[in-house]
Amino acid sequence: MTSTIRPEPRRAATTVAGRRLFFLDFGGPGHPLLALHGHFGEGRTFTHLARELGDHWRIIAPDQRGHGYSDRPADFSRNGYIQDAASILENLGISDAVVLGHSLGGVNAYQFAARHPHLVRALIIEDIGAEVDDDLSFSLSWPHRAPTRTGLLEALGPSASYLTDAVREYPDGWGLLQPAGHEHLTAAGQR
Repeated sequence: MTSTIRPEPRRAATTVAGRRLFFLDFGGPGHPLLALHGHFGEGRTFTHLARELGDHWRIIAPDQRGHGYSDRPADFSRNGYIQDAASILENLGISDAVVLGHSLGGVNAYQFAARHPHLVRALIIEDIGAEVDDDLSFSLSWPHRAPTRTGLLEALGPSASYLTDAVREYPDGWGLLQPAGHEHLTAAGQR
C-alpha cells in the first residue's frame, strides 16, 4: 500500500505571551504526533519522518522558542518550553497527542507529559536520558562562521553528524542555526 503524497506542510504560528511561536503542520487524517526537536534544530527536522509516516500520523513540529522562525523570548526556562507545547496543542484543539522528543525536545517531552497528562497519549523519547546535566559548554569551541560548508563541518568534529540539518549559509559564511542563548557568540566562540 502506498501512502498519499502530501503537499508541503503548512507553516503556522500561534501567539504565546506576546510572541510568535511557529510550527509546521503536516496535516493528514492520522493521530496527532507533536514532534519536539533538539538543540540547534527546528520543526523541519521532522519532514522526512512526516513523509514516511504518511496517512497514519498528523505530524505537528514546532520551532521551539528561540529556534527556527520562532521569536526569542527572554525566558528559556523549562516552564516556557512546556507552556509553548501546551499552547500549540490547545490552539489546534488537540487533547490526545503522542509526543516525540529528540534531545532537548525529549527533556521537554518528559516534563510536558508530567505537567499536562491530559494532553498526552504516549511518549517517544529519542537521544536523551531521564537525567540530563544540560552542559553544552563544549559547543563554545565551535566556530561561529567558516568560509565553506565543508570547513564548518570539519571544525565541528565528531558533533558534525548531529548538526547537518542546522548548517546554514549566512552573508558572512557558513554557520549553525543560533539556538537559545547562543545568539551573541563571537567568531572566537566567546560570549
